[in-house]
Amino acid sequence: MKRSLLLLMLATTLSYSQQWKWPDKPKNVKVLSPEITADRLHETMDGYKDALGVRCNFCHVGEDGKPFSEFDFVSDQLPMKNITREMIRMTNSVNAQIRDLFKGGSETPVEVTCVTCHRGSPVPERIEDLLWKKYELKGITEAATLYREMRRIYHGSFTYDFREHVLLGVAQRCEQEKKQVDDAIVLMELNAEFFPESPRTLNHLASLYIEKKEPEKAKPLIVKVLSMDPNNRFAKRLQTQIGK
Repeated sequence: MKRSLLLLMLATTLSYSQQWKWPDKPKNVKVLSPEITADRLHETMDGYKDALGVRCNFCHVGEDGKPFSEFDFVSDQLPMKNITREMIRMTNSVNAQIRDLFKGGSETPVEVTCVTCHRGSPVPERIEDLLWKKYELKGITEAATLYREMRRIYHGSFTYDFREHVLLGVAQRCEQEKKQVDDAIVLMELNAEFFPESPRTLNHLASLYIEKKEPEKAKPLIVKVLSMDPNNRFAKRLQTQIGK
């Protein structure tokens, strides 16, 4: 049902976009070239949308899903439009500095664009920071739920980093900054679900169980690590701790 609705919305938007006549002389242009062609303007606006994962009404006055003829593209009413202008100026400035650094050299400088930082997100925050905010506001259960939901939506894209170190880092903050070993265990159990063959994750989870004085939960994790890597020094050290 959701897929059908999404396809319908996409088809509707494409239809409106095809019917819309992009202006040859756009009004109220303050950062882009006033001589920009209609095709180039269309391409540029689509690039901004893709880079930030947004729709036209993120910056322009209008209702998503309505014909573009009903939008007020000239208006500066929405604050995000002027913020975008400043971000474009900043990006242009950074690229000018990069070109100066490489001037006279044989290497071609890498150009910074909106997607360099945003990667499909309106606010380019790291997932670690989003999880920590949720944890401090709502607790560990809500933070773990947020991770699952974001992974469901964004995994496979380049918007957020779902590699192993993310939950490891947040779990370490729970343990070190908040002294909440139980919360760290929740996150490491979640990490072990997605990285069940990782010695790093299994060792860290085992160490938390030992800290909680639950060696019976740590033992199978240590055994698993040593079965994959018999010389794993961290696992051997944990095994020695349990033996003591």
